[in-house]
Parts: sequence; structure tokens; C-alpha cells
Amino acid sequence: MSKIEAGRQSLKLERQALTPLIERGVRMAQPIAERRSVRLQFQPNGVDLSANCDSRAVTQMVINLVSNAVKFSPPGGTVEVRLEPSGVGGAKISVLDGGPGIEEDMLPRLFEAYAHRAATTSARHDGVGLASPSPRR
Repeated sequence: MSKIEAGRQSLKLERQALTPLIERGVRMAQPIAERRSVRLQFQPNGVDLSANCDSRAVTQMVINLVSNAVKFSPPGGTVEVRLEPSGVGGAKISVLDGGPGIEEDMLPRLFEAYAHRAATTSARHDGVGLASPSPRR
């Protein structure tokens, strides 16, 4: 996303079915899940949802979200990816896991550049959790 925001990469928007893009992202994250003994689950809900999107960006977003969920899930846990209708003509992609979640005091900072959980929590994992750049830049 930072390359796109900096103007170094452009999006190629095309109307596309979302299920194959999500399936590709989940499949690409599978080796990480296997190394951590975490089960990945994506079952399309049977609704044919599509979006005007960049296939690479959507697939990369799914890989990033699923990999992060795997990283903070306990061994033997499950990461579930859902695709469902949202609003009129919209779609919602959700990633659910059994990890510790985001501390309540971090919620207001969720979209600050490089905001992350406390070092005591992240020290048990590789990396520092989600570091979401601000969409307002």
C-alpha cells in the first residue's frame, strides 16, 4: 500500500469475481499456517460477489491479513476468512482468528502509521502486529 500511496505503483482496476482472489491469497498463506500448525478456512458463501479492483492488491491484502492472523493465533487454532455482501452492491472480507486481539487503548490509534501493540505482547511473536498506515495521507 505504501508504494501505491507514494505514487510508485498504480492500480489496474477491473471488474472481477472476489472469490478466486481470496482463494489465491489463502492458498499463498497456507505454508505459513502449516509451519505454525494453524488451520486456514475459507468457504465461499455461494454468493457471486465482484468488485472493481486491482487483483494483485486484493490478493496481497488477503495474504497480509491472513499471515498476521496466523502469526498471532495459537498452535492448533483456526483462521477463518469470510466474504459476504455488505450494503447495496458492496462486499466485506473478514479475517477472524483466536489471537489476543487489539488492546482497547490501541483502537483509537489503529490507523496511525506504524502504531503497534506493546512490546511485551509482540515479543512473543515475530514482528509487532499490524502496523496500518493511515488512509488519510
